[in-house]
Amino acid sequence: METLTHQNEMIGLVSIGIIILLLFLSYRDRKACRRKYKEASKKLKAKEQKSKEIIEKFFRTVSHDIRTPLNGIIGITELLKQTELTEKQQEYVNLISVSSNQLTAVITDLMEFYAFEKPSVIARDSVFSIHEVVGDVSDLLLEKVNQKHLIFNTNIDTRIPFYLKGDLMRLRLLLLNLLKTSLYHTSKGEIMVQVDLVRRFDRKVELKIHIADTGKPFSEEELQSYIRIDSEETSYEETSFLDYLDPSNRLKIGMARRIVELLGGTLAIESRPGFNNSYWFSLIFEDVTDTQKKYSSQLTPLSSLKVLLIDGNGGSRAIYRQYLQYFKVRFEEADTIEKALSLLEIASNQGDPYQVVIISEDEAKEESTQFARLLKTNPIYNQPNIIQLCGTPDVLTSQDAPTRPFQTIISKPVKLNDLYQALAVLVKGADSSQTAKMGSGEPFKLRILLAEDNLINEKVAVATLERLGHSVETASNGAIAVQKFIEKKFDLIIMDILMPEMNGLEATRRIRELERLQPSRGHTRIVALTAEAHPDDRVRCLQAGMDDYITKPFKHEELLKILNFE
Repeated sequence: METLTHQNEMIGLVSIGIIILLLFLSYRDRKACRRKYKEASKKLKAKEQKSKEIIEKFFRTVSHDIRTPLNGIIGITELLKQTELTEKQQEYVNLISVSSNQLTAVITDLMEFYAFEKPSVIARDSVFSIHEVVGDVSDLLLEKVNQKHLIFNTNIDTRIPFYLKGDLMRLRLLLLNLLKTSLYHTSKGEIMVQVDLVRRFDRKVELKIHIADTGKPFSEEELQSYIRIDSEETSYEETSFLDYLDPSNRLKIGMARRIVELLGGTLAIESRPGFNNSYWFSLIFEDVTDTQKKYSSQLTPLSSLKVLLIDGNGGSRAIYRQYLQYFKVRFEEADTIEKALSLLEIASNQGDPYQVVIISEDEAKEESTQFARLLKTNPIYNQPNIIQLCGTPDVLTSQDAPTRPFQTIISKPVKLNDLYQALAVLVKGADSSQTAKMGSGEPFKLRILLAEDNLINEKVAVATLERLGHSVETASNGAIAVQKFIEKKFDLIIMDILMPEMNGLEATRRIRELERLQPSRGHTRIVALTAEAHPDDRVRCLQAGMDDYITKPFKHEELLKILNFE
């Protein structure tokens, strides 16, 4: 009996030992598995990070390599516009300009998408005009709009201050997402972008931005799907770039909602009378128009003009009416050519003829051309200047452009500034200040050092700056720029970033060190003019000691701001 008990105890001890051994082996195996899992997870994260770095390098390289020649193309095109051209040559120059601007917009769009919500990118406020922002985004989509033969209107409340301050990058990306979604769902009819002033308070303004279309209405299931989209679905980490490029992908709505939330607003999706689908949101921006007066001329009232507006589309006519009221011109409207002829004859008989006729060319293209020729050949109408509003394809591909009787052709959607410039040029006896772009003034005459290693871009920049009356010296790399800084005093240094021997960042650091050692030299303004367009690049430039940063290809008004020490 004792032997049996002893055996049972031994069996029990052995069993416990085996169990302990098994538990130990299991613990060791689990620990080894956890270690292997952590190592594999770490390697996977490292691989993902490496992939992201490769993708980022790819985006930045492609952006830089495209922007550099684009800067030369756009710059030379702008210089060509200042020379005497035949109407056909002007048509070709317009084609180059529109194509280049669209390509620039595509590159900017890609970079802004990639930069969106990267940890290293923080919200950055910029000064902008809502007219220009809506116009730039609209230009990017015009090709597809024209392919679908859609009416595309933009209506911006003229009570909105001309200059605002806010997160420009995210605002552009937000508008682009919603407009691409609207364009995908619209096969015929109209897309409308409307921006209204909601209220003013302190130095702030609240804007309501409304995008509506006549596309296929959302089903209740689609609408609820869009409403329920969680912002976590659209995080940068989980969004494929190819998904983003897919025009039908619902992530565009999700990303738009997330951007609105980051900007402090709320996105609404609804239907409203006259339109099938509608998106709107309200955002608050800072009014900085008063602070821009040092380089901005005020809008010159064109009160001496008498204008006749002809457009059969009541919605479009309402937009142009608002613009003409803003310009303070005298004007009347006609929805048909027959009514226009009657008004023209009455005005001439009363001794108060129209100086300008604005005609929108939609369906009756041949009729509007014959009408314009009639005004030019029949003395009873006093030969008014004629501005034609038409789609981009009509501007660029017309085969009879040299024989068309229009002084100016403006592509739709018509921007406030484009219409102003056209009217200012046609004012009888208008001086050069009237033909200046709204929001731009005459810059001071400066001694400028331009550091640029690309010969074409150097020639373009020098020609542009000298045409504005400035004196310019050049340096082909940062080392030469530093040496010239030591030898002479400059009011402004425009510095490229990627240059041989010494890049722009290092050159700037050395110039700032020289200024520190020689306080009597004062502070020389240094501005980066570079094809490095990633938001992180701006931070690098400012940290190196630069005062400002503009990307290639630059716009004329951006250069004017720099030249006026904004």
